[in-house]
Amino acid sequence: MALVLLPLVNAIGDLGPVVQFIFFGSLMFVFTHISSASPFLDNIEGQVYFKKEYLLKKSLLKFQLEMVMYAVFFSLIMTVCISFFR
Repeated sequence: MALVLLPLVNAIGDLGPVVQFIFFGSLMFVFTHISSASPFLDNIEGQVYFKKEYLLKKSLLKFQLEMVMYAVFFSLIMTVCISFFR
């Protein structure tokens, strides 16, 4: 991920902090789905391992909340680092 974003660091640094936060948060949320960091029915790991008896509403909220937390923490750290070290 870092190699892909490296040419864009200056352009991302020129954006406002709120836009940076939204950009990195969206990016991390998509990456957590693709990488199966939190398994559920919308990624391949969830399709392989989940059984119907485990599909409860609270488990859906838990996994989605976990991915949102990853995205928020990552985007906070990236926004602070870009604005501080730039």
